[in-house]
Amino acid sequence: MAAVLYLADSGFDLAAKAWSRALAVTYKPDGSSVTQADLTIEALWREKIRQQFPSHGILGEEYGSETGSSAFTWVLDPIDGTRQFGTRLLNFASLISLCRDGVPVLGNIDLPMPGARYVAAEGKGTMFAGRNVRSSACPDIAEAVISLANPDSFRGASAAGYDNLRSTGRVRVFDGGAAV
Repeated sequence: MAAVLYLADSGFDLAAKAWSRALAVTYKPDGSSVTQADLTIEALWREKIRQQFPSHGILGEEYGSETGSSAFTWVLDPIDGTRQFGTRLLNFASLISLCRDGVPVLGNIDLPMPGARYVAAEGKGTMFAGRNVRSSACPDIAEAVISLANPDSFRGASAAGYDNLRSTGRVRVFDGGAAV
């Protein structure tokens, strides 16, 4: 947990500072956007992981995969919602998780602009602002609050699932930013 929070802290300030400056958004071959902040934060995280955990693998949004010799792999997305980040919207996040044999055991979601952090650990649940959080106990999806991402993000079979969710719930909110 300490290592995840150390990484998260190092990216938190960089993301917030970059967001408040002039940003140059460029595009990857797949059409998704990228900024210098994405690249800088992921490079910093990779360096810190290699120093502290040289046998761990790393899978990152910007620099791809590095196979490690241990059961552990870090999964990194320095700016989830780069399109929103680049247009100065607040709904972006920095994501860090640690998997053991492909199963997540630790995770962190930072929302730098409101200054919010979610942390979860295997067997400990999820914490926000020092308190445990959980999903709604609403037993009926027709009465639930459904939070949906940008429909342009879904194709094929996943689009059909999205459309099914879109037609359910008492309240539907739409957000095209980070997958939080």
